[in-house]
Amino acid sequence: MLRPKSNQLVALIPAFKPRYLESLFFSLNAQTFKQFDVVVSDDSRDGSVTTKLEELDKRGFFEDLEVDVVPGPRIDASFNHHQLDQMCSPKYQFIHFLNDDDPLLPTFYEQHLAAHDSGDYSVSVSQRWFMDCDDRIYGRPTYPGYINTDDKQFTKLSGPDVVRSTVIRGYNWLGELGNMLFKGTGSALMPRPPETTNEMNFFGLPDLGTCLQRATDKPIVFISSFHSCFRVHSEQTSQNFPIVPLSKVKHVAWAIYAIHAWRSGWLDDQEYLNALASAKLHILEGALYDSELIELSSLISQMETIPNDDGSKLFQWWINYIAEAPSLREFIERINLELMGR
Repeated sequence: MLRPKSNQLVALIPAFKPRYLESLFFSLNAQTFKQFDVVVSDDSRDGSVTTKLEELDKRGFFEDLEVDVVPGPRIDASFNHHQLDQMCSPKYQFIHFLNDDDPLLPTFYEQHLAAHDSGDYSVSVSQRWFMDCDDRIYGRPTYPGYINTDDKQFTKLSGPDVVRSTVIRGYNWLGELGNMLFKGTGSALMPRPPETTNEMNFFGLPDLGTCLQRATDKPIVFISSFHSCFRVHSEQTSQNFPIVPLSKVKHVAWAIYAIHAWRSGWLDDQEYLNALASAKLHILEGALYDSELIELSSLISQMETIPNDDGSKLFQWWINYIAEAPSLREFIERINLELMGR
């Protein structure tokens, strides 16, 4: 049972590996802004995350932090994110989804809250460093030209701005959930899996998709300075495509985002075709592990002329897949029932 919240900001940590938790909580303790809660969802198969947290608690890591630990679904990392989203996001003004292996710089919350104070934004996104498993920083992402990181601390981005620089290229320069701070909406933040062809949204990629979904209401603010690190190592979900149940969803999402953005007027015809070409590359990559995606590649090839349909066939394939697979939608419905019973 979660304790009543004591702050307006929460760090939600979907954890399935204990190796980097000490480093993570060291960075949370070092934050210059202190008024936040922490909720950890233990998604480890053997309870090793809880064991590590108990050790850190005995060593005094939690003396200045409000920390709750809840059991995770133990199905897939994305399910863990959605469970925390359903449980906690409606209760807080600001929500931070923090990976269990990505440490923060001390000014993360201070600077992200300052960015939100500078305007009415749906989410703030800061630059981040790439870090290896031995805490060595070795690089940074490549940002689009309109992000002037030298002269402007905060840059306002519309949904079309972000779509044109990510979906057309098939490259998510915005980053991961860990370098984003979302403003609460009084409900869960992440897009739900659609059930009918009338419910197209940005479901599929938890980080980029949630940003784009939120940007349909309010713009995004990009922070030019660095306030977090993204750790690259062999245990990452993204490094284990064949064994992750939702990997197919994440590959197909690029094509769905292109269709949705075009239908919404965020892309013109040529931009739409360019986005489909980029999406096809993602799907072909996935087809190396899942031959069912070859059918999707062929379907996109048929669409690579000036659009004469609205992508309905491809989106119907998407709906059918979500309905037939062990789906995230079904899992979220179960979580909703559990929450209603509390």
